[in-house]
Amino acid sequence: MTNLIKELAKTHGLFFFFKANCSYCHAFAPIVKSFARTYGWQVLAISLDGSQLKEFPQAIFDNGAARTLGVTSVPTLLAVEPKAQITIPLSFGMSSQDQIEERIRTLIPLKQGAHP
Repeated sequence: MTNLIKELAKTHGLFFFFKANCSYCHAFAPIVKSFARTYGWQVLAISLDGSQLKEFPQAIFDNGAARTLGVTSVPTLLAVEPKAQITIPLSFGMSSQDQIEERIRTLIPLKQGAHP
């Protein structure tokens, strides 16, 4: 599964929505960062209140993406495939790295010839 997740990092990225006053966001941020570092995924951290997290000091302020993507709670983690404009929910609330890996394996179709 490690190779699959690393391969998907070439075509997918992560959107991580958060707020400063969300203790779950602060607890989930290191998990998201660790997952991204382990598998080579790019993360776009999106603040719903203009705040920053120490794990994502370059977070951007939400410009309407949350509304467009139907994000109504934080933390939220989405996998995004920009070419096909596909968004796949990975986590609404706290998840472990194992849970994120399992969601990716379950929700993102295997490409022809890719092996877990």
